[in-house]
Amino acid sequence: MKQYENKEGGQEQQNNAHLIELIGATAVIDFVNKTDLSFKGKEKTEYFDFGIKKEDQVIDIRHFYDTTRNTVMYPLTLLSYAMKIYLDNIPALKGESFFKELNLGSMMKNDAFYQNLSSFFEMHYRAWLKEMTDNERKFQPFNIDHDLNSLVREKPIHTSFFNKGINESFLKEKLGKIEDELKKTIPDSERERRFLKLLNKISEECFKKLDSQSLPSMT
Repeated sequence: MKQYENKEGGQEQQNNAHLIELIGATAVIDFVNKTDLSFKGKEKTEYFDFGIKKEDQVIDIRHFYDTTRNTVMYPLTLLSYAMKIYLDNIPALKGESFFKELNLGSMMKNDAFYQNLSSFFEMHYRAWLKEMTDNERKFQPFNIDHDLNSLVREKPIHTSFFNKGINESFLKEKLGKIEDELKKTIPDSERERRFLKLLNKISEECFKKLDSQSLPSMT
């Protein structure tokens, strides 16, 4: 429903990313997971619909059925935790052993791998999420400008005096332990791969802090 100025293609055609493109891409996942025997002959064309649980103008994780939640929304949630931790939290942990072990102070400024990772998260992934939030209909699975405890829309991590949720102390402890374990199997010559494993595992630890360790759903 959002109106755009008409442009006949090329660089001037700057349409924001839209939920329908993401849904369309899930057809690939559906296709590759089918067995050979599930396909009909050429004369028996089949058509498939994609459904959501409720008609709304703002769509989030709760609107999808289990298959999409497991194959798409769960990995996107881990990727979103990784993005936030990499861009917003890790640069402030310069004194931690994992930061020094991976030489992140220098690498994040000068190394092509980390520069490309920063560009992917900031210029592509975060921008993609923001564009879908600013479209009609809106797709807003994450509160990307909030802290880690409020990242997953409609399922905040509740904190208290005794339970701080995902805070700096939690990240320091988990990142240190994970790095110590990864060093046992991934040598310094493969630090880039080790760092990606570190991001993946700390994202999984953050996901465990969600109530029932599960994505939000409609009750």
